[in-house]
Amino acid sequence: MDEPVVFLYDDFDDADGARSALLDAGFAPARVHLTSRHDEAGAVESNFFIGNGARQAPGDEYQNDFAAPVQRAANMLEVEVGQEGERERATEIMKRFRPVDVDRALGSSTIGTGQRRL
Repeated sequence: MDEPVVFLYDDFDDADGARSALLDAGFAPARVHLTSRHDEAGAVESNFFIGNGARQAPGDEYQNDFAAPVQRAANMLEVEVGQEGERERATEIMKRFRPVDVDRALGSSTIGTGQRRL
C-alpha cells in the first residue's frame, strides 16, 4: 500500500464533507479515516487562565479572558490509496473542502502539495 493521502481541516464540517464525498466516490469506509482533536475537556488553543494580562482598555475583560478558543488544523482526514489513480482522485476530492494550506501555514514551499505524513 502506498503512503496515504492526508489533509488537515480547520472546520470539522469541511473534513466530514470530504469524507462523505470520498465514500460517495467509492473509497471503502475502512480506508478513510477522520480524526478530530476537539474534545469536551477543552480547546486545542486558548486562554486557559483568567486574566491573561492583555488588557487594552477597561471593560475588555470578557474579550481577553473568555474569547472563543482558536482551533487550527484540528481535523485530519487520511485515505489509504493503492490502486492506480486513487491518489489523484482522493486529492482532487479532498481539496474541494477547504483544507489547510500547510505550505502557507508553515511558511515553506518544500512540502509541495499540502500533504504530509503525520
